[in-house]
Amino acid sequence: MSDGQAAGELPDACREFGPLTYSLRPAQAADAAAVEACVHAAYRHCIERIGRKPGPMLDYYDELIRQRQVTKMAENLAGYAKFGYVEYDRRIEAGLARVFRRKKLS
Repeated sequence: MSDGQAAGELPDACREFGPLTYSLRPAQAADAAAVEACVHAAYRHCIERIGRKPGPMLDYYDELIRQRQVTKMAENLAGYAKFGYVEYDRRIEAGLARVFRRKKLS
C-alpha cells in the first residue's frame, strides 16, 4: 500500500484498469469440477479444526448445479449481508451446524 492509500483502495499502478466489477451467473455442468476444487481449497483447513470434512466438502456439486443452487464460501457470516444474502434458517444437517442464506437475483 502506498503512503496515503486507504485499506481496500486500489494501488496507483492499478487505477488505469478502472474499478473492479463482478458478475454472477448460474453454474453450468461444465463448472462442477472447478466448483468442487474451489470448495476443497476453501475448506481444507477446517478438517483439522473440526476433525472431519465440513459440509460443503461433502456436497455433490453436479446435483447442486442441476438444481440451480448457489453456495457462497466464507467463514465470516456477517460478510454475506454486504452481498445481499439473507439468513433464512439454522439447523443441524449431517451432524454439522449449518446457516442457510439466500439472495434474490434479478
